[in-house]
Amino acid sequence: MTAALLLAPLFKFGIIGDVQPADIPDGPNFARTKPRRYRQSLACLREASSAWNEVAFCVQLGDLLDSKAAPRRWETLAAARGAMGQHDWHVATGNHDLACFDRDELRAIAGRDLYYDWTPAPGFRCCL
Repeated sequence: MTAALLLAPLFKFGIIGDVQPADIPDGPNFARTKPRRYRQSLACLREASSAWNEVAFCVQLGDLLDSKAAPRRWETLAAARGAMGQHDWHVATGNHDLACFDRDELRAIAGRDLYYDWTPAPGFRCCL
């Protein structure tokens, strides 16, 4: 058996967090050390998603929306979902998501409980 066969991955996945788009001017992060480019975040998500070829699934680690997007939460959510592409997405709930939607709304959007697990391959369990 060759080393290449021993190192072949069982599955590949994409991972991203804190997309936080909002239709507001750029501003500093909480610590005021880096800029936050709210309007560019969907382009970054779209670029990442399109670069993930041959992945079994993708994970969004929470804060898909920014709390500043709450007034336009449904439109912003639709835009974010469009930028995610056609991958099998697993989306964690972050504190900013909870500032935009209540738990019942988030369950309805996801079509499942907010915390769950899945098995991408035998012997592997992922939990959100």
